[in-house]
Amino acid sequence: MQSPFAFLANSINHHPKTVAAVVFGVILVMMFFASGGVEMKTGTETYVDITSPSGSLIKHYEDTYKSDSVILMIEGDAVYMPETLDYIRDLSEDIENEYQIVSVTSIIDLINIYNGGVIPPGSEAEIKSIVEPYKDVIPGAATTGAMTLMQVIVQPGLSDSASSAALNNIRSVVAAHSPPPGISVTVTGTAAFADEMKTSMGSSTGMLIGLAMLLMVVAMAFLFGHVRYRFLPVLIVMMGVIVSFGMMGATGTGGLTMMVMAAFPVMIGIGIDYAIQFQTRFDEEIRKSSIEDAVFTTITQSGSAVAIAMVATSLGFIALTMSPFPMVTDFGGVICVVGVLSCYLCALVIVPTFATLVHYRPLDPKSHKSGKGNQKSMMERYDVFLGKVAGWIANHPVGVLLLVGCIAMIGIPLDDKIIINTEEEAMVPPTMPAKVSMDKLGSAMGVDVHDTPPDGTGVTTSLNPIL
Repeated sequence: MQSPFAFLANSINHHPKTVAAVVFGVILVMMFFASGGVEMKTGTETYVDITSPSGSLIKHYEDTYKSDSVILMIEGDAVYMPETLDYIRDLSEDIENEYQIVSVTSIIDLINIYNGGVIPPGSEAEIKSIVEPYKDVIPGAATTGAMTLMQVIVQPGLSDSASSAALNNIRSVVAAHSPPPGISVTVTGTAAFADEMKTSMGSSTGMLIGLAMLLMVVAMAFLFGHVRYRFLPVLIVMMGVIVSFGMMGATGTGGLTMMVMAAFPVMIGIGIDYAIQFQTRFDEEIRKSSIEDAVFTTITQSGSAVAIAMVATSLGFIALTMSPFPMVTDFGGVICVVGVLSCYLCALVIVPTFATLVHYRPLDPKSHKSGKGNQKSMMERYDVFLGKVAGWIANHPVGVLLLVGCIAMIGIPLDDKIIINTEEEAMVPPTMPAKVSMDKLGSAMGVDVHDTPPDGTGVTTSLNPIL
């Protein structure tokens, strides 16, 4: 019975177009699942295992009591003017009529309680005399300087999609009302921050992957010029990334958290190494044998060797599943393992299939030299440099081990000095509009709106002592 590697090699040699069609079909299917099945994950579930007893209690508490509070910052020099209060009243009534909105509190509630619901038609001073003595009575109705707040409480226990829909409804209502001249309205709060953070994570992930791919292109241009189709490994690792996203979307495992985003550069770096190894081995074999023999030798010999390296790498990532934090588990046990496996399979299949279809021919050894005498190419000079370094290490093994050991010993006592930060607000760009508005809100209220208690209720709880 032939091995899987021999079966794959024979399939590529005898039916290369069929194998290519299957690969193309799988990539299309993975693109479909990746486009709609990968979700951004933030909040408590990324830090706490909700299947554990304590985690399930926290989840039950949040589903029962926690509400995503939306804060509307109404700013301007005329927040106490009658036309501004009329605007706030109309806005609060329309928002309160929206689906999944529990309550809306604002300065209008003070007018309703302490002035019979009648907005004084007089001066700003008259309205201040009514509101100022009682502005700390009702949470969410705080007014300070040229700012007043409107607090919108969303129904607790909503799913991410329902919470996002409720937030978009609030934004639509705000956009439908034209504020008085000189008045601006900013939608902020925990729900707005989480929603914008998910959007930012999506765009940042694309930028991160794109930058990693660009660096790989630069590396291939300078260091892999001794083989034909030097940029093929970049294409292969791109296919591996697509397959990884597709597997995430198809199985519903994991999710795109801030830590998972860091897995993709790791996966790209490891995956392109697999592609380089397969292409280099094929290039060496094609110089001394036919394409069919090169395909068979590359897959059966390098396939098993690289598979051992891939399994060893995966076991290191699987060790991270012992972590009690879900995002660490997703990083190592799910994303990295799936990514490494995807890149390995793509390299194993695509390199020999592509070479067979294009009738791969190796470059002339002289063609990648600089053209001046026997001057060596950059890759050859790089190989010589590595050879010298390896020779020096081999001649001084004790000294190298002592140096490495000393560095490790120095790092052990310094480990406790590493600052651990679990605040999501510290992991987003400081210029993100939602963070800027949250910081502005905290500055105006004299509190740190990011100083969130363990229940994860965010700005609502941390502002309540002042509101």
